[in-house]
Amino acid sequence: MSQHDHYIIPNRLFELVRLAALKFEARHYTRQLPASALVFVCGPPGMGKTTMIEEAARRSGLDVHMVSASTMSGPMEGQSLNPIRDAVIQHGRDSSQPTALLIDDLDLSVARIDDKLTSTSSQTLLNSFLMDYADNPYELSVSHANKPTQIVSCPRPPIIFITVNNMGCIYEPLKRSMRATIFEWIPTTDEMADIVHGLYPGLSKRAAKELAERFPGQPVSFFAQLQVIALDAALKKAIGSGAPFDIRTCDIRRYAEMLVTIAEKASAKQLTEAARQLDVAPTNKNYLGRVASNAIQRLNGKEDKDERHAN
Repeated sequence: MSQHDHYIIPNRLFELVRLAALKFEARHYTRQLPASALVFVCGPPGMGKTTMIEEAARRSGLDVHMVSASTMSGPMEGQSLNPIRDAVIQHGRDSSQPTALLIDDLDLSVARIDDKLTSTSSQTLLNSFLMDYADNPYELSVSHANKPTQIVSCPRPPIIFITVNNMGCIYEPLKRSMRATIFEWIPTTDEMADIVHGLYPGLSKRAAKELAERFPGQPVSFFAQLQVIALDAALKKAIGSGAPFDIRTCDIRRYAEMLVTIAEKASAKQLTEAARQLDVAPTNKNYLGRVASNAIQRLNGKEDKDERHAN
């Protein structure tokens, strides 16, 4: 059982995963079938790309294995390739059921080296591997230092889903037809309302839609964070401002039961108040963007006014 069983996965994402997986599995029996081995899911940060793709794949019967993009680095240049290549070989040779690899937040638009010169992430190596895999996932060229290149057979290679925040980080030749499927994920208002309803099943569908419409342009992560703010507000109220508190003697079970109730049955009023607080938080990028936009508008207005006075 997954911790995300309550999530509502929009139909567009389900269709993407199911069609891509079905065509790729069919390719094992008919190699000439046009089916992409790579699926890029692009969209702004915080839109739930990785979580929902993983859950859609799991619910579709795929055996899902995560490969974090942050692990694709190491003191030696070749180590950036090892996690994904090793995962492909392992599951491509040994898997007895349909398998998917999910790489989250991949960004290889540039090679990176940390301040201490101990870690690199090589664009060239990974792009080369992904190109080869897109063209022929059944035979992989594997080379090691001071050893001849080997061809490794993968009778049942996994389909690879890759989430990225920016379309520009995808190697241009990979975007060509049949090498990869590219899907842009930005939820519509109705899809966001369904997602919010899945996050808070205690809300009615109407209340979930009103909440999504009241804070347009916010990512899925914004709405997911509301529960934490609502829980904190309830705890503060229960503890009392300035009241004596000793965690060794307080009734932890009572607080735990209260938190579970709020988590499962958060009201529209509680979530809306939490959203108001988060919407104006200094750490909220949407809020910072609005502040910057307003400042620019005021500056432009002042410049126009000054120019009219000068004339």
